[in-house]
Amino acid sequence: MDFYTLKGRNANKFFSLELEPSKYYNWAEVKELAKKKRDELYSKTDEDQMTENIERFQEIIDARKRRELKIRSRFNDYKIQFIPNSFYVRNHIMYGKKTTEEVLRKMYMMKILFENCDIKNKWEKNKVTKGQQIYTFEEKDLFYETTYTEFMRENPRLKYF
Repeated sequence: MDFYTLKGRNANKFFSLELEPSKYYNWAEVKELAKKKRDELYSKTDEDQMTENIERFQEIIDARKRRELKIRSRFNDYKIQFIPNSFYVRNHIMYGKKTTEEVLRKMYMMKILFENCDIKNKWEKNKVTKGQQIYTFEEKDLFYETTYTEFMRENPRLKYF
């Protein structure tokens, strides 16, 4: 799935299509199907609503494209690998959650942790040491943040954010 997809449920709701509700569809395909349906079936009033829905979704897709281009450029500036399926990247591009700077900082932190701190093994050792296997996201995030802060204190030349 890319950033320019629409869930079948939404396509059906806004464009009266009959797509599989749980699947994802490329926006360009949905738009073409919606235009065909509009041209075949609808009265002038319904056509105006369909056109308005197409325009509204096009604005959403355009905003996603702008956010993606901006953040990809910034990732290149900081030599951070663009990971489109990252929770932070995806939420930023799809929904505008968090600022570009917040996402960059988090992804840079992950880059440092995985490339320099062996965070995966440290986290597993921490779980064994504490004798606890289940942690909240907040507990894990705090461990990651603490590890990152300590590493950056010892290696200030790597600090971008």
